[in-house]
Amino acid sequence: ESVLRWRLFLGSHATSQYRVTTVRGEWLSVEPSEGTILAGGHQEIALTAKTSGGGRRAAYLWVEDSLDNVLVVSVALEMLEPVREARYSILVTHRAEPGDDLVLDMGQVYYDKEVKHRSLAIRNDGLETLTFTLSAVFSPIDSSTMTFSSRFLGPREDTFPVSPGRTREIFVHYCPRREMGQFEDLVQKKGRIQLLRRGAERVDVVRFIALVLEPQMSTNCTTLYFPREDQRADVVKTLVVENVRGTSLCA
Repeated sequence: ESVLRWRLFLGSHATSQYRVTTVRGEWLSVEPSEGTILAGGHQEIALTAKTSGGGRRAAYLWVEDSLDNVLVVSVALEMLEPVREARYSILVTHRAEPGDDLVLDMGQVYYDKEVKHRSLAIRNDGLETLTFTLSAVFSPIDSSTMTFSSRFLGPREDTFPVSPGRTREIFVHYCPRREMGQFEDLVQKKGRIQLLRRGAERVDVVRFIALVLEPQMSTNCTTLYFPREDQRADVVKTLVVENVRGTSLCA
């Protein structure tokens, strides 16, 4: 219900009786609907409207006094849906600096090796479920990839609903790529994760940084000799090469 206080002036120099009736106002009640107004005085009247059902409504108040004066007042009511403010916060697991709340430090990573142990979290402090769509933008643009999942080893997703009063952790999977003509062994990569909330024009941004290294290569060589030369046997040499970079080696 909604209550409106209304002051009724009759403009009479004499005390008079009044009566208020509603026309097409089943949803509207008047209290007090009749009484006495002293000369030069007024009467405060409460108009109570039933607000269930929504939409627009209109009615008339028919006001009569004992001096045969008539006053017609129109009353209109429009009911709107309540606006529920979205309240949420975004956290990152590995901050670049203590004061950088929205900078995710991916740490030291290697080309063509996916990082899976970083995440961010969205806490919904509002009253309705919020849905976010995530995407990554690299600066400068390159062929690296970044995907997201709601479980560490779960399927990759880009849309995540967050229920009221809950916190949703989102894992960030980052795989840097070496670009054509790039020869540095140590490169700092930067970019941003964009969080678009459904139904909103605002985009939240989490920046990220990563220190990309060249994969180290280890080579293990073992030489075996058997049997003795006087037994006219060939010499057997075995070379074992472990290549962690994934590129071709010649030995």
